[in-house]
Amino acid sequence: MAVTPAPRDELWTAAKGLSPRVRKLRDEFFSFRDREYFRNEVRAYTTGAPWDFVFSPHNWGVVPETFVFLPAFSDSLLAMAERVEVPADFFERPVPVRRAVFFNLVLEKHLPVQILDGELIVGGQFNTALSRALAKPEAAEWRKAEDTFVKHVVDRLGQTHLGRDWWCSCTKCAHHSS
Repeated sequence: MAVTPAPRDELWTAAKGLSPRVRKLRDEFFSFRDREYFRNEVRAYTTGAPWDFVFSPHNWGVVPETFVFLPAFSDSLLAMAERVEVPADFFERPVPVRRAVFFNLVLEKHLPVQILDGELIVGGQFNTALSRALAKPEAAEWRKAEDTFVKHVVDRLGQTHLGRDWWCSCTKCAHHSS
């Protein structure tokens, strides 16, 4: 017996049994093309340090077709980043503490909150590019490691086999020392 699929317009419609409250929130969620607010477009935040980074190429290492755009992503996000005032002793703290303090400052003082008729939309602005919160020497080391990672991936973009060292063609990196 052949199964007749539902018409396409019915596939993405709300369930008929939704409460008025849930239906309203669902309709708001799916109206992102029609509203001028609350679109979850990426929001970047920086310490304002000249050596700061808000984009990490290694986060996109599983999407090789984006590698040609990585410099543009990095530069654009940093250019549009909102500056977050950090404590005077910020760069003296350990990196994990800096990252936590920075994230907390963004949450408390910078990330927009949208309230729709008394409904707090939690997580509505979760698409962020946050400062790496690195001191100048750490930032130089991080940049070198990121550049090495990108070079290794780009060197292997056309490779089809997944042998032991499929992604690395050098003989000097840590991956070849074992």
